[in-house]
Amino acid sequence: MKAHQSPSAALPAFRIGSDALPSGDAVPALHAALASVFDVTPHQDHGQDQGDAGFRMVTYNLGSCVVAQCRMTGLDFTRSRATIARSGVDHFIIQMVVAGADRWQTDDGTYLFQPGDIGIMDLSQMIIADPRHVENISLVVPRAALSALLPDADRLHGLVLPGAAPMTAVLGAHLIALAKQVPHMSMEEAASVSAASLVLVATCLGGFVEGQARVPRAEIKTPLLQARRFIDTHLASPDLGLALLEQGLGMSRSTLFRLFEPFGGVAKYILHRRMTRAFHQIVANGHDARRIGEIARSVGMANEASFSRAFRRIFGVSPREARLMARPAATVPAAPAPDLHHWLQDLMPDA
Repeated sequence: MKAHQSPSAALPAFRIGSDALPSGDAVPALHAALASVFDVTPHQDHGQDQGDAGFRMVTYNLGSCVVAQCRMTGLDFTRSRATIARSGVDHFIIQMVVAGADRWQTDDGTYLFQPGDIGIMDLSQMIIADPRHVENISLVVPRAALSALLPDADRLHGLVLPGAAPMTAVLGAHLIALAKQVPHMSMEEAASVSAASLVLVATCLGGFVEGQARVPRAEIKTPLLQARRFIDTHLASPDLGLALLEQGLGMSRSTLFRLFEPFGGVAKYILHRRMTRAFHQIVANGHDARRIGEIARSVGMANEASFSRAFRRIFGVSPREARLMARPAATVPAAPAPDLHHWLQDLMPDA
C-alpha cells in the first residue's frame, strides 16, 4: 500500500485494510508493511485460511513519533531475534487496548490486556502478540527520546499499566484524543504535540517503573542496532564516517559495509540520518529563528550549499520550502510521503 497525504492536514498518513485487498493478498501486504517491526501471520487457531484474518490500520507520521489506530482479528505479530537483527528499528511502542483483548508473550511470561490497559514493547527485545480480536492505539517513539526523560526505560518491555490506575487513565485519555485529532493537525502542531506527548508518557510510566521488582532484562544488542545508535549520537560531528565507526565500535570496515549494504552504504545512511534530523529541526515549532546554515552545522555539515542540495534530493523541496510547509498557511506542496517502513527507519527524536 502507498502512503497518502491527508486531505485536511499536512501530515502524511498510511492506510491499509483487508477489506480493500484480495483475500489471499491481505496478510502478505500487512506483513510487508510491518516488516521493520513484526512478522505477521494468521493465528494458528485459524489454520491456513487467511479469510478469517482481518485488519484495518491508519498511521500518521508526526516526525518524532508515529501514531497508529488498528483493528486486528486472527493475526499473530512476532518480533524474533531474526526480525530484530534485520530491521535495525530501535523504538518503544506504547499501546492501549480500546476494545477486545490482546495477549503478549515475552521471555518473562504472558500478559493479558483488557480495554483501558496500556502495554509497552521494547523493539530491541523479543515478543509475540496474538490478539484474537482487538482495537488499539499505538504510539511509536525513539529509544533515545524516551531514555532522555526516563533513565530506566530499558526496564519497560512487557510492562502492563492496568486501566483502573489513575495514571493509566490519564495517558489513555491522551492517546484517544491524539488519535482523534492527529488527522487534522499541521506539521507544526504535530511537532509540538509529539514533544508534549513524550513528556506525558515518561511521567506516567515513571511511577510504574519505580515500582517494578523485576530484574532489568538484557536487550538484544545486534551490531546493526549498536552502529545505528552510535551514528545518531555522533551526527553533529563532521568527522562521522567509516573511520570513526571503526574506532568507536571496534568493528571492521567489511562488517560495516555488510551491515549498511541494505541502506545503500555507510555514507548514504549517515547522510540520510543527518537530513532527517535537520528536517525535524527545520519544521519544528520554536526553531523558526534558527538559520538554515546553523541547523546544517548542527548535523555535521559545514557547507550550506551542499546541505541544501542533499536536502532537496532526499525530500524533494529546499530547506526553506520545508519550513514554509510547516506553517499553517503553507501553500508550498508537500513532498511525497514515504512508506511506513521508511517512517520507522527514519524516526528520530527532536534534537
